[in-house]
Amino acid sequence: MENFTYFELISFFYRSLFDQIRQGISIDQSIGISLDSFWDYTNQPSDLQNIIVLIESMNVEFNLTKNYRSQTIKMYKELLERISSVEFSKFMNENEIEVFQESIEVLNNEIEMFLKNS
Repeated sequence: MENFTYFELISFFYRSLFDQIRQGISIDQSIGISLDSFWDYTNQPSDLQNIIVLIESMNVEFNLTKNYRSQTIKMYKELLERISSVEFSKFMNENEIEVFQESIEVLNNEIEMFLKNS
């Protein structure tokens, strides 16, 4: 998260996603390319950037396909656990933290409902 603010990261992720789609790349491939473009392969505090990008990609995929992949859910839960000790205020302002925590809560509820109905 050192290179982007929370909202910049989300904005750039979606810009990348829509650019891929505009170029005729399939939605699945576009999600993968955009996720990979913003995925940081180093460790903390990159886990925070990675979970933000993962949440957004999961939101897109679910809204288009009404499906979550089990491996993606597993990765999300692992990242969620790893960021549990991160002090968000070092990387985000109060408003960003509120939106981020809300997005986690919403996604957790959606995953829970999805798993109950599967």
